[in-house]
Parts: sequence; structure tokens; C-alpha cells
Amino acid sequence: MKAYPEEKGRRASHAALTEPQRLFNRRLVRALRVSEEALLRLRARWQCLSKRNDCGLDVVPTMILACCILHNMCESHGDSFKAEWQVEVAEAESPQPSHKQLISTNMDQSHAEEIRHLFCDYFEQQSN
Repeated sequence: MKAYPEEKGRRASHAALTEPQRLFNRRLVRALRVSEEALLRLRARWQCLSKRNDCGLDVVPTMILACCILHNMCESHGDSFKAEWQVEVAEAESPQPSHKQLISTNMDQSHAEEIRHLFCDYFEQQSN
């Protein structure tokens, strides 16, 4: 899901966006930050996820699922997590190949706009 676009040249002030749209963008950014942090912790704890994997493609989903389950168990039981693991992973990660952006249809755009609008309404109700 994408944030509401900000008008160029007025980026800092968000003048073109309504308050519900700004709230949506803030919440979306916060959610993305939380998920990125969680994935970084997962990759740091199970560094096999960040390295070359010579397993067959049929095994990879099971391996990822096993790492996720074990990671959640470690997190929920307060298993120690070393901050240097994150540093190692962040430093060692190689850039991923860029992918062509998919061409979206007008139907996709209108559907995305409808979903963003529903979230804006929901967030506005929650803040009142």
C-alpha cells in the first residue's frame, strides 16, 4: 500500500494533504518501520536467511517458516538478542536486484484509493 503522494516543493508542510491523509501517511510509515525492524531482527537471529542458500526451491518456504516460528518462540520467551547481530546483517547485506515496477491499471488505482480512504475514515474515528 502506498502513502498519499505529497506535493513536490511543499513536502515539509504537507499543505496539499488533508488531516486524515496525513494521519494515514504517518500510520503507514510507522507500520512499515515496525515490520522492517521485525524482519531485520529475524534475519539477524537466523542469518541463514540473509546468505546464499543452496537448498532446493521446494525447501526454502519450509526453512523460512521454521525460522519465523523459532524466532517468535525466542522473542516470546525473552531469549537474549545481541544488537551486534543486527549490525552484522545490516553491514553484510548485499543490495537486492531492482525489479521493474508493475504497471497498474486504472482499476487497481481506484481500488487502492478506496482502501486508503477507508483507512483514513477508520483512523479519524479512532482519534476522536
